[in-house]
Amino acid sequence: PSSTSMGVQGYNYSFVFGFEKDFEQSSISGWMDTNWIPICSWATAVYLVFIFSVQSYMKDRQPYGLRTPLTAWSFSLAVFSIIGSCRMWPEFVDTFSTHGLYSTVCDPSYLKEEVTSIWAWLFVLSKLPELVDTAFIVLRKQKLIFLHWYHHVTVLWYAWFTYVELTSTSRWFMVMNFSVH
Repeated sequence: PSSTSMGVQGYNYSFVFGFEKDFEQSSISGWMDTNWIPICSWATAVYLVFIFSVQSYMKDRQPYGLRTPLTAWSFSLAVFSIIGSCRMWPEFVDTFSTHGLYSTVCDPSYLKEEVTSIWAWLFVLSKLPELVDTAFIVLRKQKLIFLHWYHHVTVLWYAWFTYVELTSTSRWFMVMNFSVH
């Protein structure tokens, strides 16, 4: 068992992968703090220019089928989300049931746990490749609604910001987002 910022024992996973055990959140926090704004800024700019340029380019062209790549893409995201959900939920339920709502909202202890800290980081990083979802929409000439691209941009910024700021309520956001995807 590990100790959290409030001195509370953390969830004891029955199995921990080597990459989870070896991860140190503190080792990447400086990099994240330094680079999150430029990364999110560039990703947002490239994303918006790409989707609206490709949408314009595709106006007089036939849509691409992309069924197989889309299936593979969706499957890989689903597997990632299922694994992330399975790794984050036990700590969330344990913290909620043993220490109450206050601890899940006010204590970012999940960022100090060997399992949940890496899955929180992977969740944040995943917001970059998830922008590719929109490429399938514009290349297949499906309707691109404002809410779709706005959601991707705001979730990217929110996830990176809250990770850098060690925002404890992100525990809720990550568990829910992993679960619905």
